[in-house]
Amino acid sequence: MGRVGELMTEIVCIIDDSSTAAEAREELVGAGVTGAPVMRGEKIVGVVSQTDLMRSHDDQPIREVMTE
Repeated sequence: MGRVGELMTEIVCIIDDSSTAAEAREELVGAGVTGAPVMRGEKIVGVVSQTDLMRSHDDQPIREVMTE
């Protein structure tokens, strides 16, 4: 059995906490991923998934959509 690090992919998408749901959706789709960390500066403040974004409005702040 492999180590976790061997199975994980590099983070290819990071969402800034000032983004809207529409901006985050565009980033996820463009990167071909289903979720990404939400960052404030260099700190991870949450995670957002495509499922979270399906339940949101385009202009909704990502801070209201993400899981902390």
